[in-house]
Amino acid sequence: MPHLELRNQIYRIAFRLNGQRFSRSLKTKSKQQAELALARVQDSLHRLELGLIEISPDDDLITTLLSGVASPLRQTMAIRMPKSVAHVLDAYFESILEGSIEPNSKSMIRTHIANLKRHIGSRKSVQQFGLIEVQGYVNSRSKEPGSAGG
Repeated sequence: MPHLELRNQIYRIAFRLNGQRFSRSLKTKSKQQAELALARVQDSLHRLELGLIEISPDDDLITTLLSGVASPLRQTMAIRMPKSVAHVLDAYFESILEGSIEPNSKSMIRTHIANLKRHIGSRKSVQQFGLIEVQGYVNSRSKEPGSAGG
């Protein structure tokens, strides 16, 4: 958890990441400015933990975290997008907490995911998947034999 330190009336920010300690002078005596910088670092670290941003090994970590999203350095922060619809579906299924739903409901979800993957293919990118593909899936499944199908 990042925190502020006051040394010789100058604020510093310090935190640990992956067991390594990082600190940097904020070059300010203003508590308000230091707290704003702290909030930017906390937000950036949270996004990093969630996997929403990446920081290049070539970038200075603290400078990048301090920059927040308003800095031109944000270009080095790549948003991770799932590569395929199948990846999103798999991630969704894996995110279901054990015991959070009935086993038969989980089995039904697995079946629907398998049918959707079969219909759209496992390599369809997220950007290429929209309402037309969903409607195509519904139309195709409604013609197949099964408990609700044709």
